[in-house]
Amino acid sequence: MKDGSGRADNGGELDLVLVERRAAASWARGRTRRVRVTYGCHCGTLAGTEAVAVLNVQEHPDQAEELLSGALNRCACPACGADHLLRVPVIVHDPAGRRVVLCAGEGDRHRALDLLIHYLEGLRDQPGDSVPAYALQPEIAFGRAAWREHLGAPARSAVHAEQAALQTKTRELEDRGRALEQRQATLAANQRDIETARAAIESQLRIVGDRTAGLEAREAELARREVILAEQRHHLDEADRRLHQEQHKLQLAREEVEILRSAIEDREAVLRRREEDLTQAEEQLDRRETSVPAAPLRTAPPASSKAPAPATPVAPAPATQPAPAAPAPARPMRVASSLEDLLPALLATQDDAPMEVGEADVVAERMLEPDTEVSRRSARQVAEARAAAVPAPAAPAPAAPAPAAPAPAAPAPAAPAQPAAEEAVVEVRDSDLLPDAGVVEVDPSDLGEVEEESEPGVGYDTSPRIPKTPRIQVPDHLRDWLAGELTTCALRMDDGVRLYRRRGAGRPLAGRAGLELACRLFVHDEVPWFEVSAVAGAEAAVEWVESWLVHFELVDDAAVVRALGERFEARLIEVDEQGRVVWDQLLQAPLARNAVRIRQAAGRRDARRKGDRGAALAAARAEAGAWLEREAMPAFDAPEPTTPGETQQALVQLTPWMTEEAEERLLVERSVPADEVDGYRRRTLAAAVKAGLWLPPDLAQRAVQDGLAPTPARLTAQLVEGFYRLCGRRHDLGRDAVARNWLYLSRDAEQLGLLLEPPRLAWVHALLRAAGLGEGPAPAAAGPESAQGEMELLLRWLAVPDGRTAALRELQRGRLADYAPDLAVALDTLDPLDLLDALLELRSNEDLVADLLMAGLDAHGRPLRLASAVGLGGLGLRRAIVPLVHLLLRADSADWRFVGSAIASYGATGVKALEPMLSDPRGKEDRLAWTLAGFQGAAAKRHVHALTESGEILTAAIARRAAELRADVEAFRASLQTDDGVRDARALVRLVPRVLGEEEPAAVREALAGMRSQGGMDI
Repeated sequence: MKDGSGRADNGGELDLVLVERRAAASWARGRTRRVRVTYGCHCGTLAGTEAVAVLNVQEHPDQAEELLSGALNRCACPACGADHLLRVPVIVHDPAGRRVVLCAGEGDRHRALDLLIHYLEGLRDQPGDSVPAYALQPEIAFGRAAWREHLGAPARSAVHAEQAALQTKTRELEDRGRALEQRQATLAANQRDIETARAAIESQLRIVGDRTAGLEAREAELARREVILAEQRHHLDEADRRLHQEQHKLQLAREEVEILRSAIEDREAVLRRREEDLTQAEEQLDRRETSVPAAPLRTAPPASSKAPAPATPVAPAPATQPAPAAPAPARPMRVASSLEDLLPALLATQDDAPMEVGEADVVAERMLEPDTEVSRRSARQVAEARAAAVPAPAAPAPAAPAPAAPAPAAPAPAAPAQPAAEEAVVEVRDSDLLPDAGVVEVDPSDLGEVEEESEPGVGYDTSPRIPKTPRIQVPDHLRDWLAGELTTCALRMDDGVRLYRRRGAGRPLAGRAGLELACRLFVHDEVPWFEVSAVAGAEAAVEWVESWLVHFELVDDAAVVRALGERFEARLIEVDEQGRVVWDQLLQAPLARNAVRIRQAAGRRDARRKGDRGAALAAARAEAGAWLEREAMPAFDAPEPTTPGETQQALVQLTPWMTEEAEERLLVERSVPADEVDGYRRRTLAAAVKAGLWLPPDLAQRAVQDGLAPTPARLTAQLVEGFYRLCGRRHDLGRDAVARNWLYLSRDAEQLGLLLEPPRLAWVHALLRAAGLGEGPAPAAAGPESAQGEMELLLRWLAVPDGRTAALRELQRGRLADYAPDLAVALDTLDPLDLLDALLELRSNEDLVADLLMAGLDAHGRPLRLASAVGLGGLGLRRAIVPLVHLLLRADSADWRFVGSAIASYGATGVKALEPMLSDPRGKEDRLAWTLAGFQGAAAKRHVHALTESGEILTAAIARRAAELRADVEAFRASLQTDDGVRDARALVRLVPRVLGEEEPAAVREALAGMRSQGGMDI
């Protein structure tokens, strides 16, 4: 018999061994197992014995040695005693080496497949957890040499691990080699750049040295000028101090003049009233003189005579007539020194009996001097003077006897004489007349005080009082204005600026809300005026209410302008015809700087000319606030722009108004607050610098003045870097706007001597050439290879049509999967056909395309957003269902049907994703119903039908509405399948599955080329 190695042994050869197949192939959890076998000897004996079918070398290492030495599975014939080696395959299980080896003889090579099949059939019925994974991949060895080699070899898992580690290291070495090559190329390029930069730095150092020398010279000159300026400032402060002193003196003098003017006006009014009173008194005196009968005047004896006055004889009455009544005693009269003193007595005796008036009773008329020492005395002083001039009355003398002879009678007048007893004699002595007496002016208010005094021998004055004429109380500072024709008046008072207005002159001020102040420089007949207006603010327009005009050179008006230049606030006051205040309100406005600018603008004109205030005010009122219109002007109170597109639009609106002349018009002629202009400019320029948008020279200078950058060169560097970062993010600028902005920035950088990195410069010039904005100094051959593997710069190369394909290939050599969001941003700026070309280049990388489409759902551009929705619907990516639902609710009116069709392709999963939105549709009921109508498949339709019976009212209503929209959905899907020649969004939706599907790239590119020849897509 031959053993397992093929060599003959001492026993007979045993060719046939019958083994119980099931028992021999049983795995039995990899333990050593012996089976019953039957064999036939050469002597003709058929005998049975046990043989090892499964050998666990960990449990029986001695049997493993017997297997290798040939001592295992040997038996002796019970009849003849012949020794046999049984040809039984042994399954060797090595748990430590995690291997299973089928050990068979050299002659069993043709049975290798049968042995493997028998082994695997034995494992089929074993429990799953009893068979390790390595037992499913057994090794087969024929002959003892092969047995020893397999059993002595290391574990298979270790070999595999070593092979995998070796392959990993090999790949890492290859990657490092490529990276090293790229790094060497980069270092070489950087070395060239460094040499170029070193030369440029040396040149810049020389320039800086020259500029430093110039700056030092300028600093010395500035120091000298500062000394001169300090001296001049000192002189100016001294002049200001003297000016303030003179102004203070002038103000005091002005106040004194106003007081004197008011006193003179009061005196003139008193004199006019006195003249009227005197005229009336003269008229009454004339009437009284004409009514006095012609009687002889008797002169009273002088006061120095001691003889009593002779009694007047009384004629006896006739007997036939009754005796006449005793005459009433004569009313004593005051001593009259002037016509005014005589007037009350005459008026009091006007109704008395006629009396005789002597020559001494007549008071000579004297001239009234308007401004004499006597006329300026008060009534009390006049009364005291009178009392001092009249001597004390003498003691009453005893009655003298009648004279012996009567006095000779006076010649009889033509008129009949009255009885002597009835004659009234007015005796006026020379001592009663004041020497050098003049006309005494007495104010009516002093009459009462004089009337209470009595003169010796005269008694109380019973003449009627002259009533005091009531006078309207008008403030002194309004007296001239109310006496004139002007409707408004502006004054500087101690409490600030007051703007007066006559009531009823126009629109009423009383009761108005939302009043504001405006101001401008108003020129009428070449005379500049400062106009202050009250306006009512509104959203659409500004309603003009009233205007006040102030001159720049008049003292009072100039004080108003200066006060408003310090703090622009004023009190509006409305007065009636008598000057009484009927309404007032304090208003403030941020226009102090405007007032200063208006004053400076007036100084450049001939502000010293005097004009007609009334005509200028009428002309200003005729305009009715037309200068307050804000049409075609920026909204200066707008907040800071939030996007680059809004910032660019704000710059376009701001640029025409930033010249000196335009800004002068805003502040001086249009009453736009300087604070609002400065704030709007600062906000807009800050947003432009942040976004990297190019600034015209005027705005760039303003940006440096506002502190956004220290120098113009630094500002340009910030703009270049900011715009480079912006090009790598989502923005709302068009391709032409991007190219033009780079054109202006690169020109400014070149003029200022700023160096751009060569790879970036090559991309910029390529972008400008693609936009038709010039070739530029960069060589035409520079392409994406100049980026030298920089992923961010390669992504920007996608905007250049000539370099897009090469850039995509360079990108795919790197880790492009890490830049999927940035890739979506770069593709967002492409035209629809260029976008489809790029997707066709990238479709071989399915994971990258899935991430790219997920990021494309948030794209600003419509082509990428539509392509992403349709592509994700075709891929059926589960993580895209929720973003698609959100896009359905916020998509434009022209896109939501395409998004709804993409969601409907998810089947029942899409219905479940829509179900939470049905209870709170937020006004999107039609979109949700249309999407539900587009679901196909039995499971999805059952779910939609179940929603019609939902307890939520809105959910059930939307689901029922979906049943009514199925015909509309079918018609829309049919339109997507039909090519009607219209190059709109439907054409893009039809092309996306072809681009991302299995169709040949050549056929897809041919279709895209045909569409380009027809003018592209209109999306």
